[in-house]
Amino acid sequence: MEWVMPLGYFVRIGVRTVGKAVRKLVLLSCISAACAVSAWAVEPHRGVQYHATLINGQIIGSAFMISDGLVVTNAHVVSGRKPGDRLTLSSERRGRHSAQIVAISKRMDLAVLRVSGNVLPIVPNVNARQTRGASVYAVGVAANSPNPRQRYVIAGEVSSGQTAIEPFGNGVIARMPQIKRGFSGGPVFDQQGAMVGMVAALRSKPKQREVFILSIGDIRAEVGRLVLN
Repeated sequence: MEWVMPLGYFVRIGVRTVGKAVRKLVLLSCISAACAVSAWAVEPHRGVQYHATLINGQIIGSAFMISDGLVVTNAHVVSGRKPGDRLTLSSERRGRHSAQIVAISKRMDLAVLRVSGNVLPIVPNVNARQTRGASVYAVGVAANSPNPRQRYVIAGEVSSGQTAIEPFGNGVIARMPQIKRGFSGGPVFDQQGAMVGMVAALRSKPKQREVFILSIGDIRAEVGRLVLN
C-alpha cells in the first residue's frame, strides 16, 4: 500500500489490522503553504488547555505534555530532525518556548521532547476505554489558517476495534469529518476528559474522513521505555 506523505515523497509500508481492513491513510502534518482551510465548527472543550502547537520549519503540528517536562508528538511532525535539535512550542496562554527532541521511537510514530518551565498542564493520567461507538474529541490547529494560534476541538466517533497500523502503532479509528491538517500529534479525549490517545493519520472516504488515533497506553509505555527507565 502506498502512503502519501506531505513532505513531498512517497514510501511503501506494510499494513496489519485487527478487525476492519485499513485503506489509504495520509499523514496529518502539513507544509502550511500547501493546505487550504474551510469554515468549520469550533466546539468548546476543556481539552484545549492541554494542546500545544509545534513548529518545525514549514511543518505545523500538535503536541501535549504527558509527564513533567516531557511533551509528545508524532515522529513525522519532527521529520528531518534528530535528538538534540530544538523546535518551537507554542501554548494557548503561555506563549512560545524552546523544546528539545530527546527521543524518536522506531516502534511507533512518536517523538518525545523536553521543555523547561510551566509550559502546559499534564494531560489526565486516566486512560479512556477505546470502544466502538464511543464519542471522542481531538484538539488541534488548522495549518495555513488565518489565525494559526486558534485551537479547535473536533468531535468524532470510534468506528473500529483495536487496530495495528505500521509504522504508526496500535490504536483505534474514528470518524471525524471535520478534522484538518495540523492535528497530527494532538491529544484525543473522551466525553469525561480521559485520554484516548494521539492523532496520527487520516484517510478520506466518500462523504467522510477517518482518523487513526494512537493508543495512549502504548504512548505512555513507549515514553517510559525511551526516556523514563
